[in-house]
Amino acid sequence: MQDQVFSFKWAACTVDIPHTWTNVFLSLYQLNDRFQQDLIGGEEYENAEMQLVVCKVVKIPPNTGRNNTDRPVGECAYVDGCQSDLYNSVHLNIKKMTAGQYVFFYTAKFRKEQLCRKLNLILHAPKELPLKRISAKDFGIPFLNDLERRNFLRQCEGDAYN
Repeated sequence: MQDQVFSFKWAACTVDIPHTWTNVFLSLYQLNDRFQQDLIGGEEYENAEMQLVVCKVVKIPPNTGRNNTDRPVGECAYVDGCQSDLYNSVHLNIKKMTAGQYVFFYTAKFRKEQLCRKLNLILHAPKELPLKRISAKDFGIPFLNDLERRNFLRQCEGDAYN
């Protein structure tokens, strides 16, 4: 899935996993101005910080505490995520993905002087599946801010164990 980050901070896509898979990898690459800077003898290049978050759509049954309607409602549950500015890519290994619909959210914090703002998300899985682009904007700013906070806390929790 190829995207450009301009007017809205986050991009998103969805995929339907037909059955349980193990060791699924996601890679997010940024195409940037680095090589052009190297060729013209510019100062050392700093990569934009990238984030990649995986969520699973879970169904909330009707007439329960979290769903007061008469039909099931889908809700995004945080699965895992990563963030880094060390390289021009981030990679995430999901040890087990059960059957269902997943949403991948991704972004990069490009600086004003970075004119090339392209991102490329690749799903490495046992079978080739089409990724479908969706609008991250439809999820709303509060949801995306909460997702970013959860991802940050997850990263801090992981750092505490290392």
